[in-house]
Amino acid sequence: MFKKDQMVGTLDKRETRGLVWFKDEVKRSTLSIQLEGEEGDITMTPTLGNIKFKPKIKGNQWIMNLDLAIQGDIVQNETHLNLMNEEVLEKMKGKFEKALQERVAVTVEKLQQDYKADVIGFGRRFHQKYPKQWKKLKADWDEKFPEVEVKIHVDTKIRRPGYIGPPAALPRDEVKQS
Repeated sequence: MFKKDQMVGTLDKRETRGLVWFKDEVKRSTLSIQLEGEEGDITMTPTLGNIKFKPKIKGNQWIMNLDLAIQGDIVQNETHLNLMNEEVLEKMKGKFEKALQERVAVTVEKLQQDYKADVIGFGRRFHQKYPKQWKKLKADWDEKFPEVEVKIHVDTKIRRPGYIGPPAALPRDEVKQS
């Protein structure tokens, strides 16, 4: 991590993966989850994704709303679940959304609290939407950035789960429907 041409620290693998979402490089990522009560992971590869930064100022409180939309394909199913079942798909969707939200939140927290480095461009986005307020605060952005409240909303769409479906090596009577 660099701040004003000086290295201030590094991100670990997990935090770097969270940063990938801010840099619009989601197509080079995978996301694995484990459903409660199940053994094995389900892995999704994003095929389309975007993030919208929506800055908001309420009085003295600066808020950054992050809306992440992701579409992905299931590329691996290590469970005994039938991924064609709507109940299973809904559980997976919620779990993928929570996993992505946590991944991004960990990265934002590290950038705000440990490094106080706005490498994700919050300042630029506040400047674009609120030029008058930005002009007053610009010189103190390093102090304000860690105080910005970040709200993360994730919407996931799972495409083509049928390519994976139920585990092929399992006898039909061992495939769980929900």
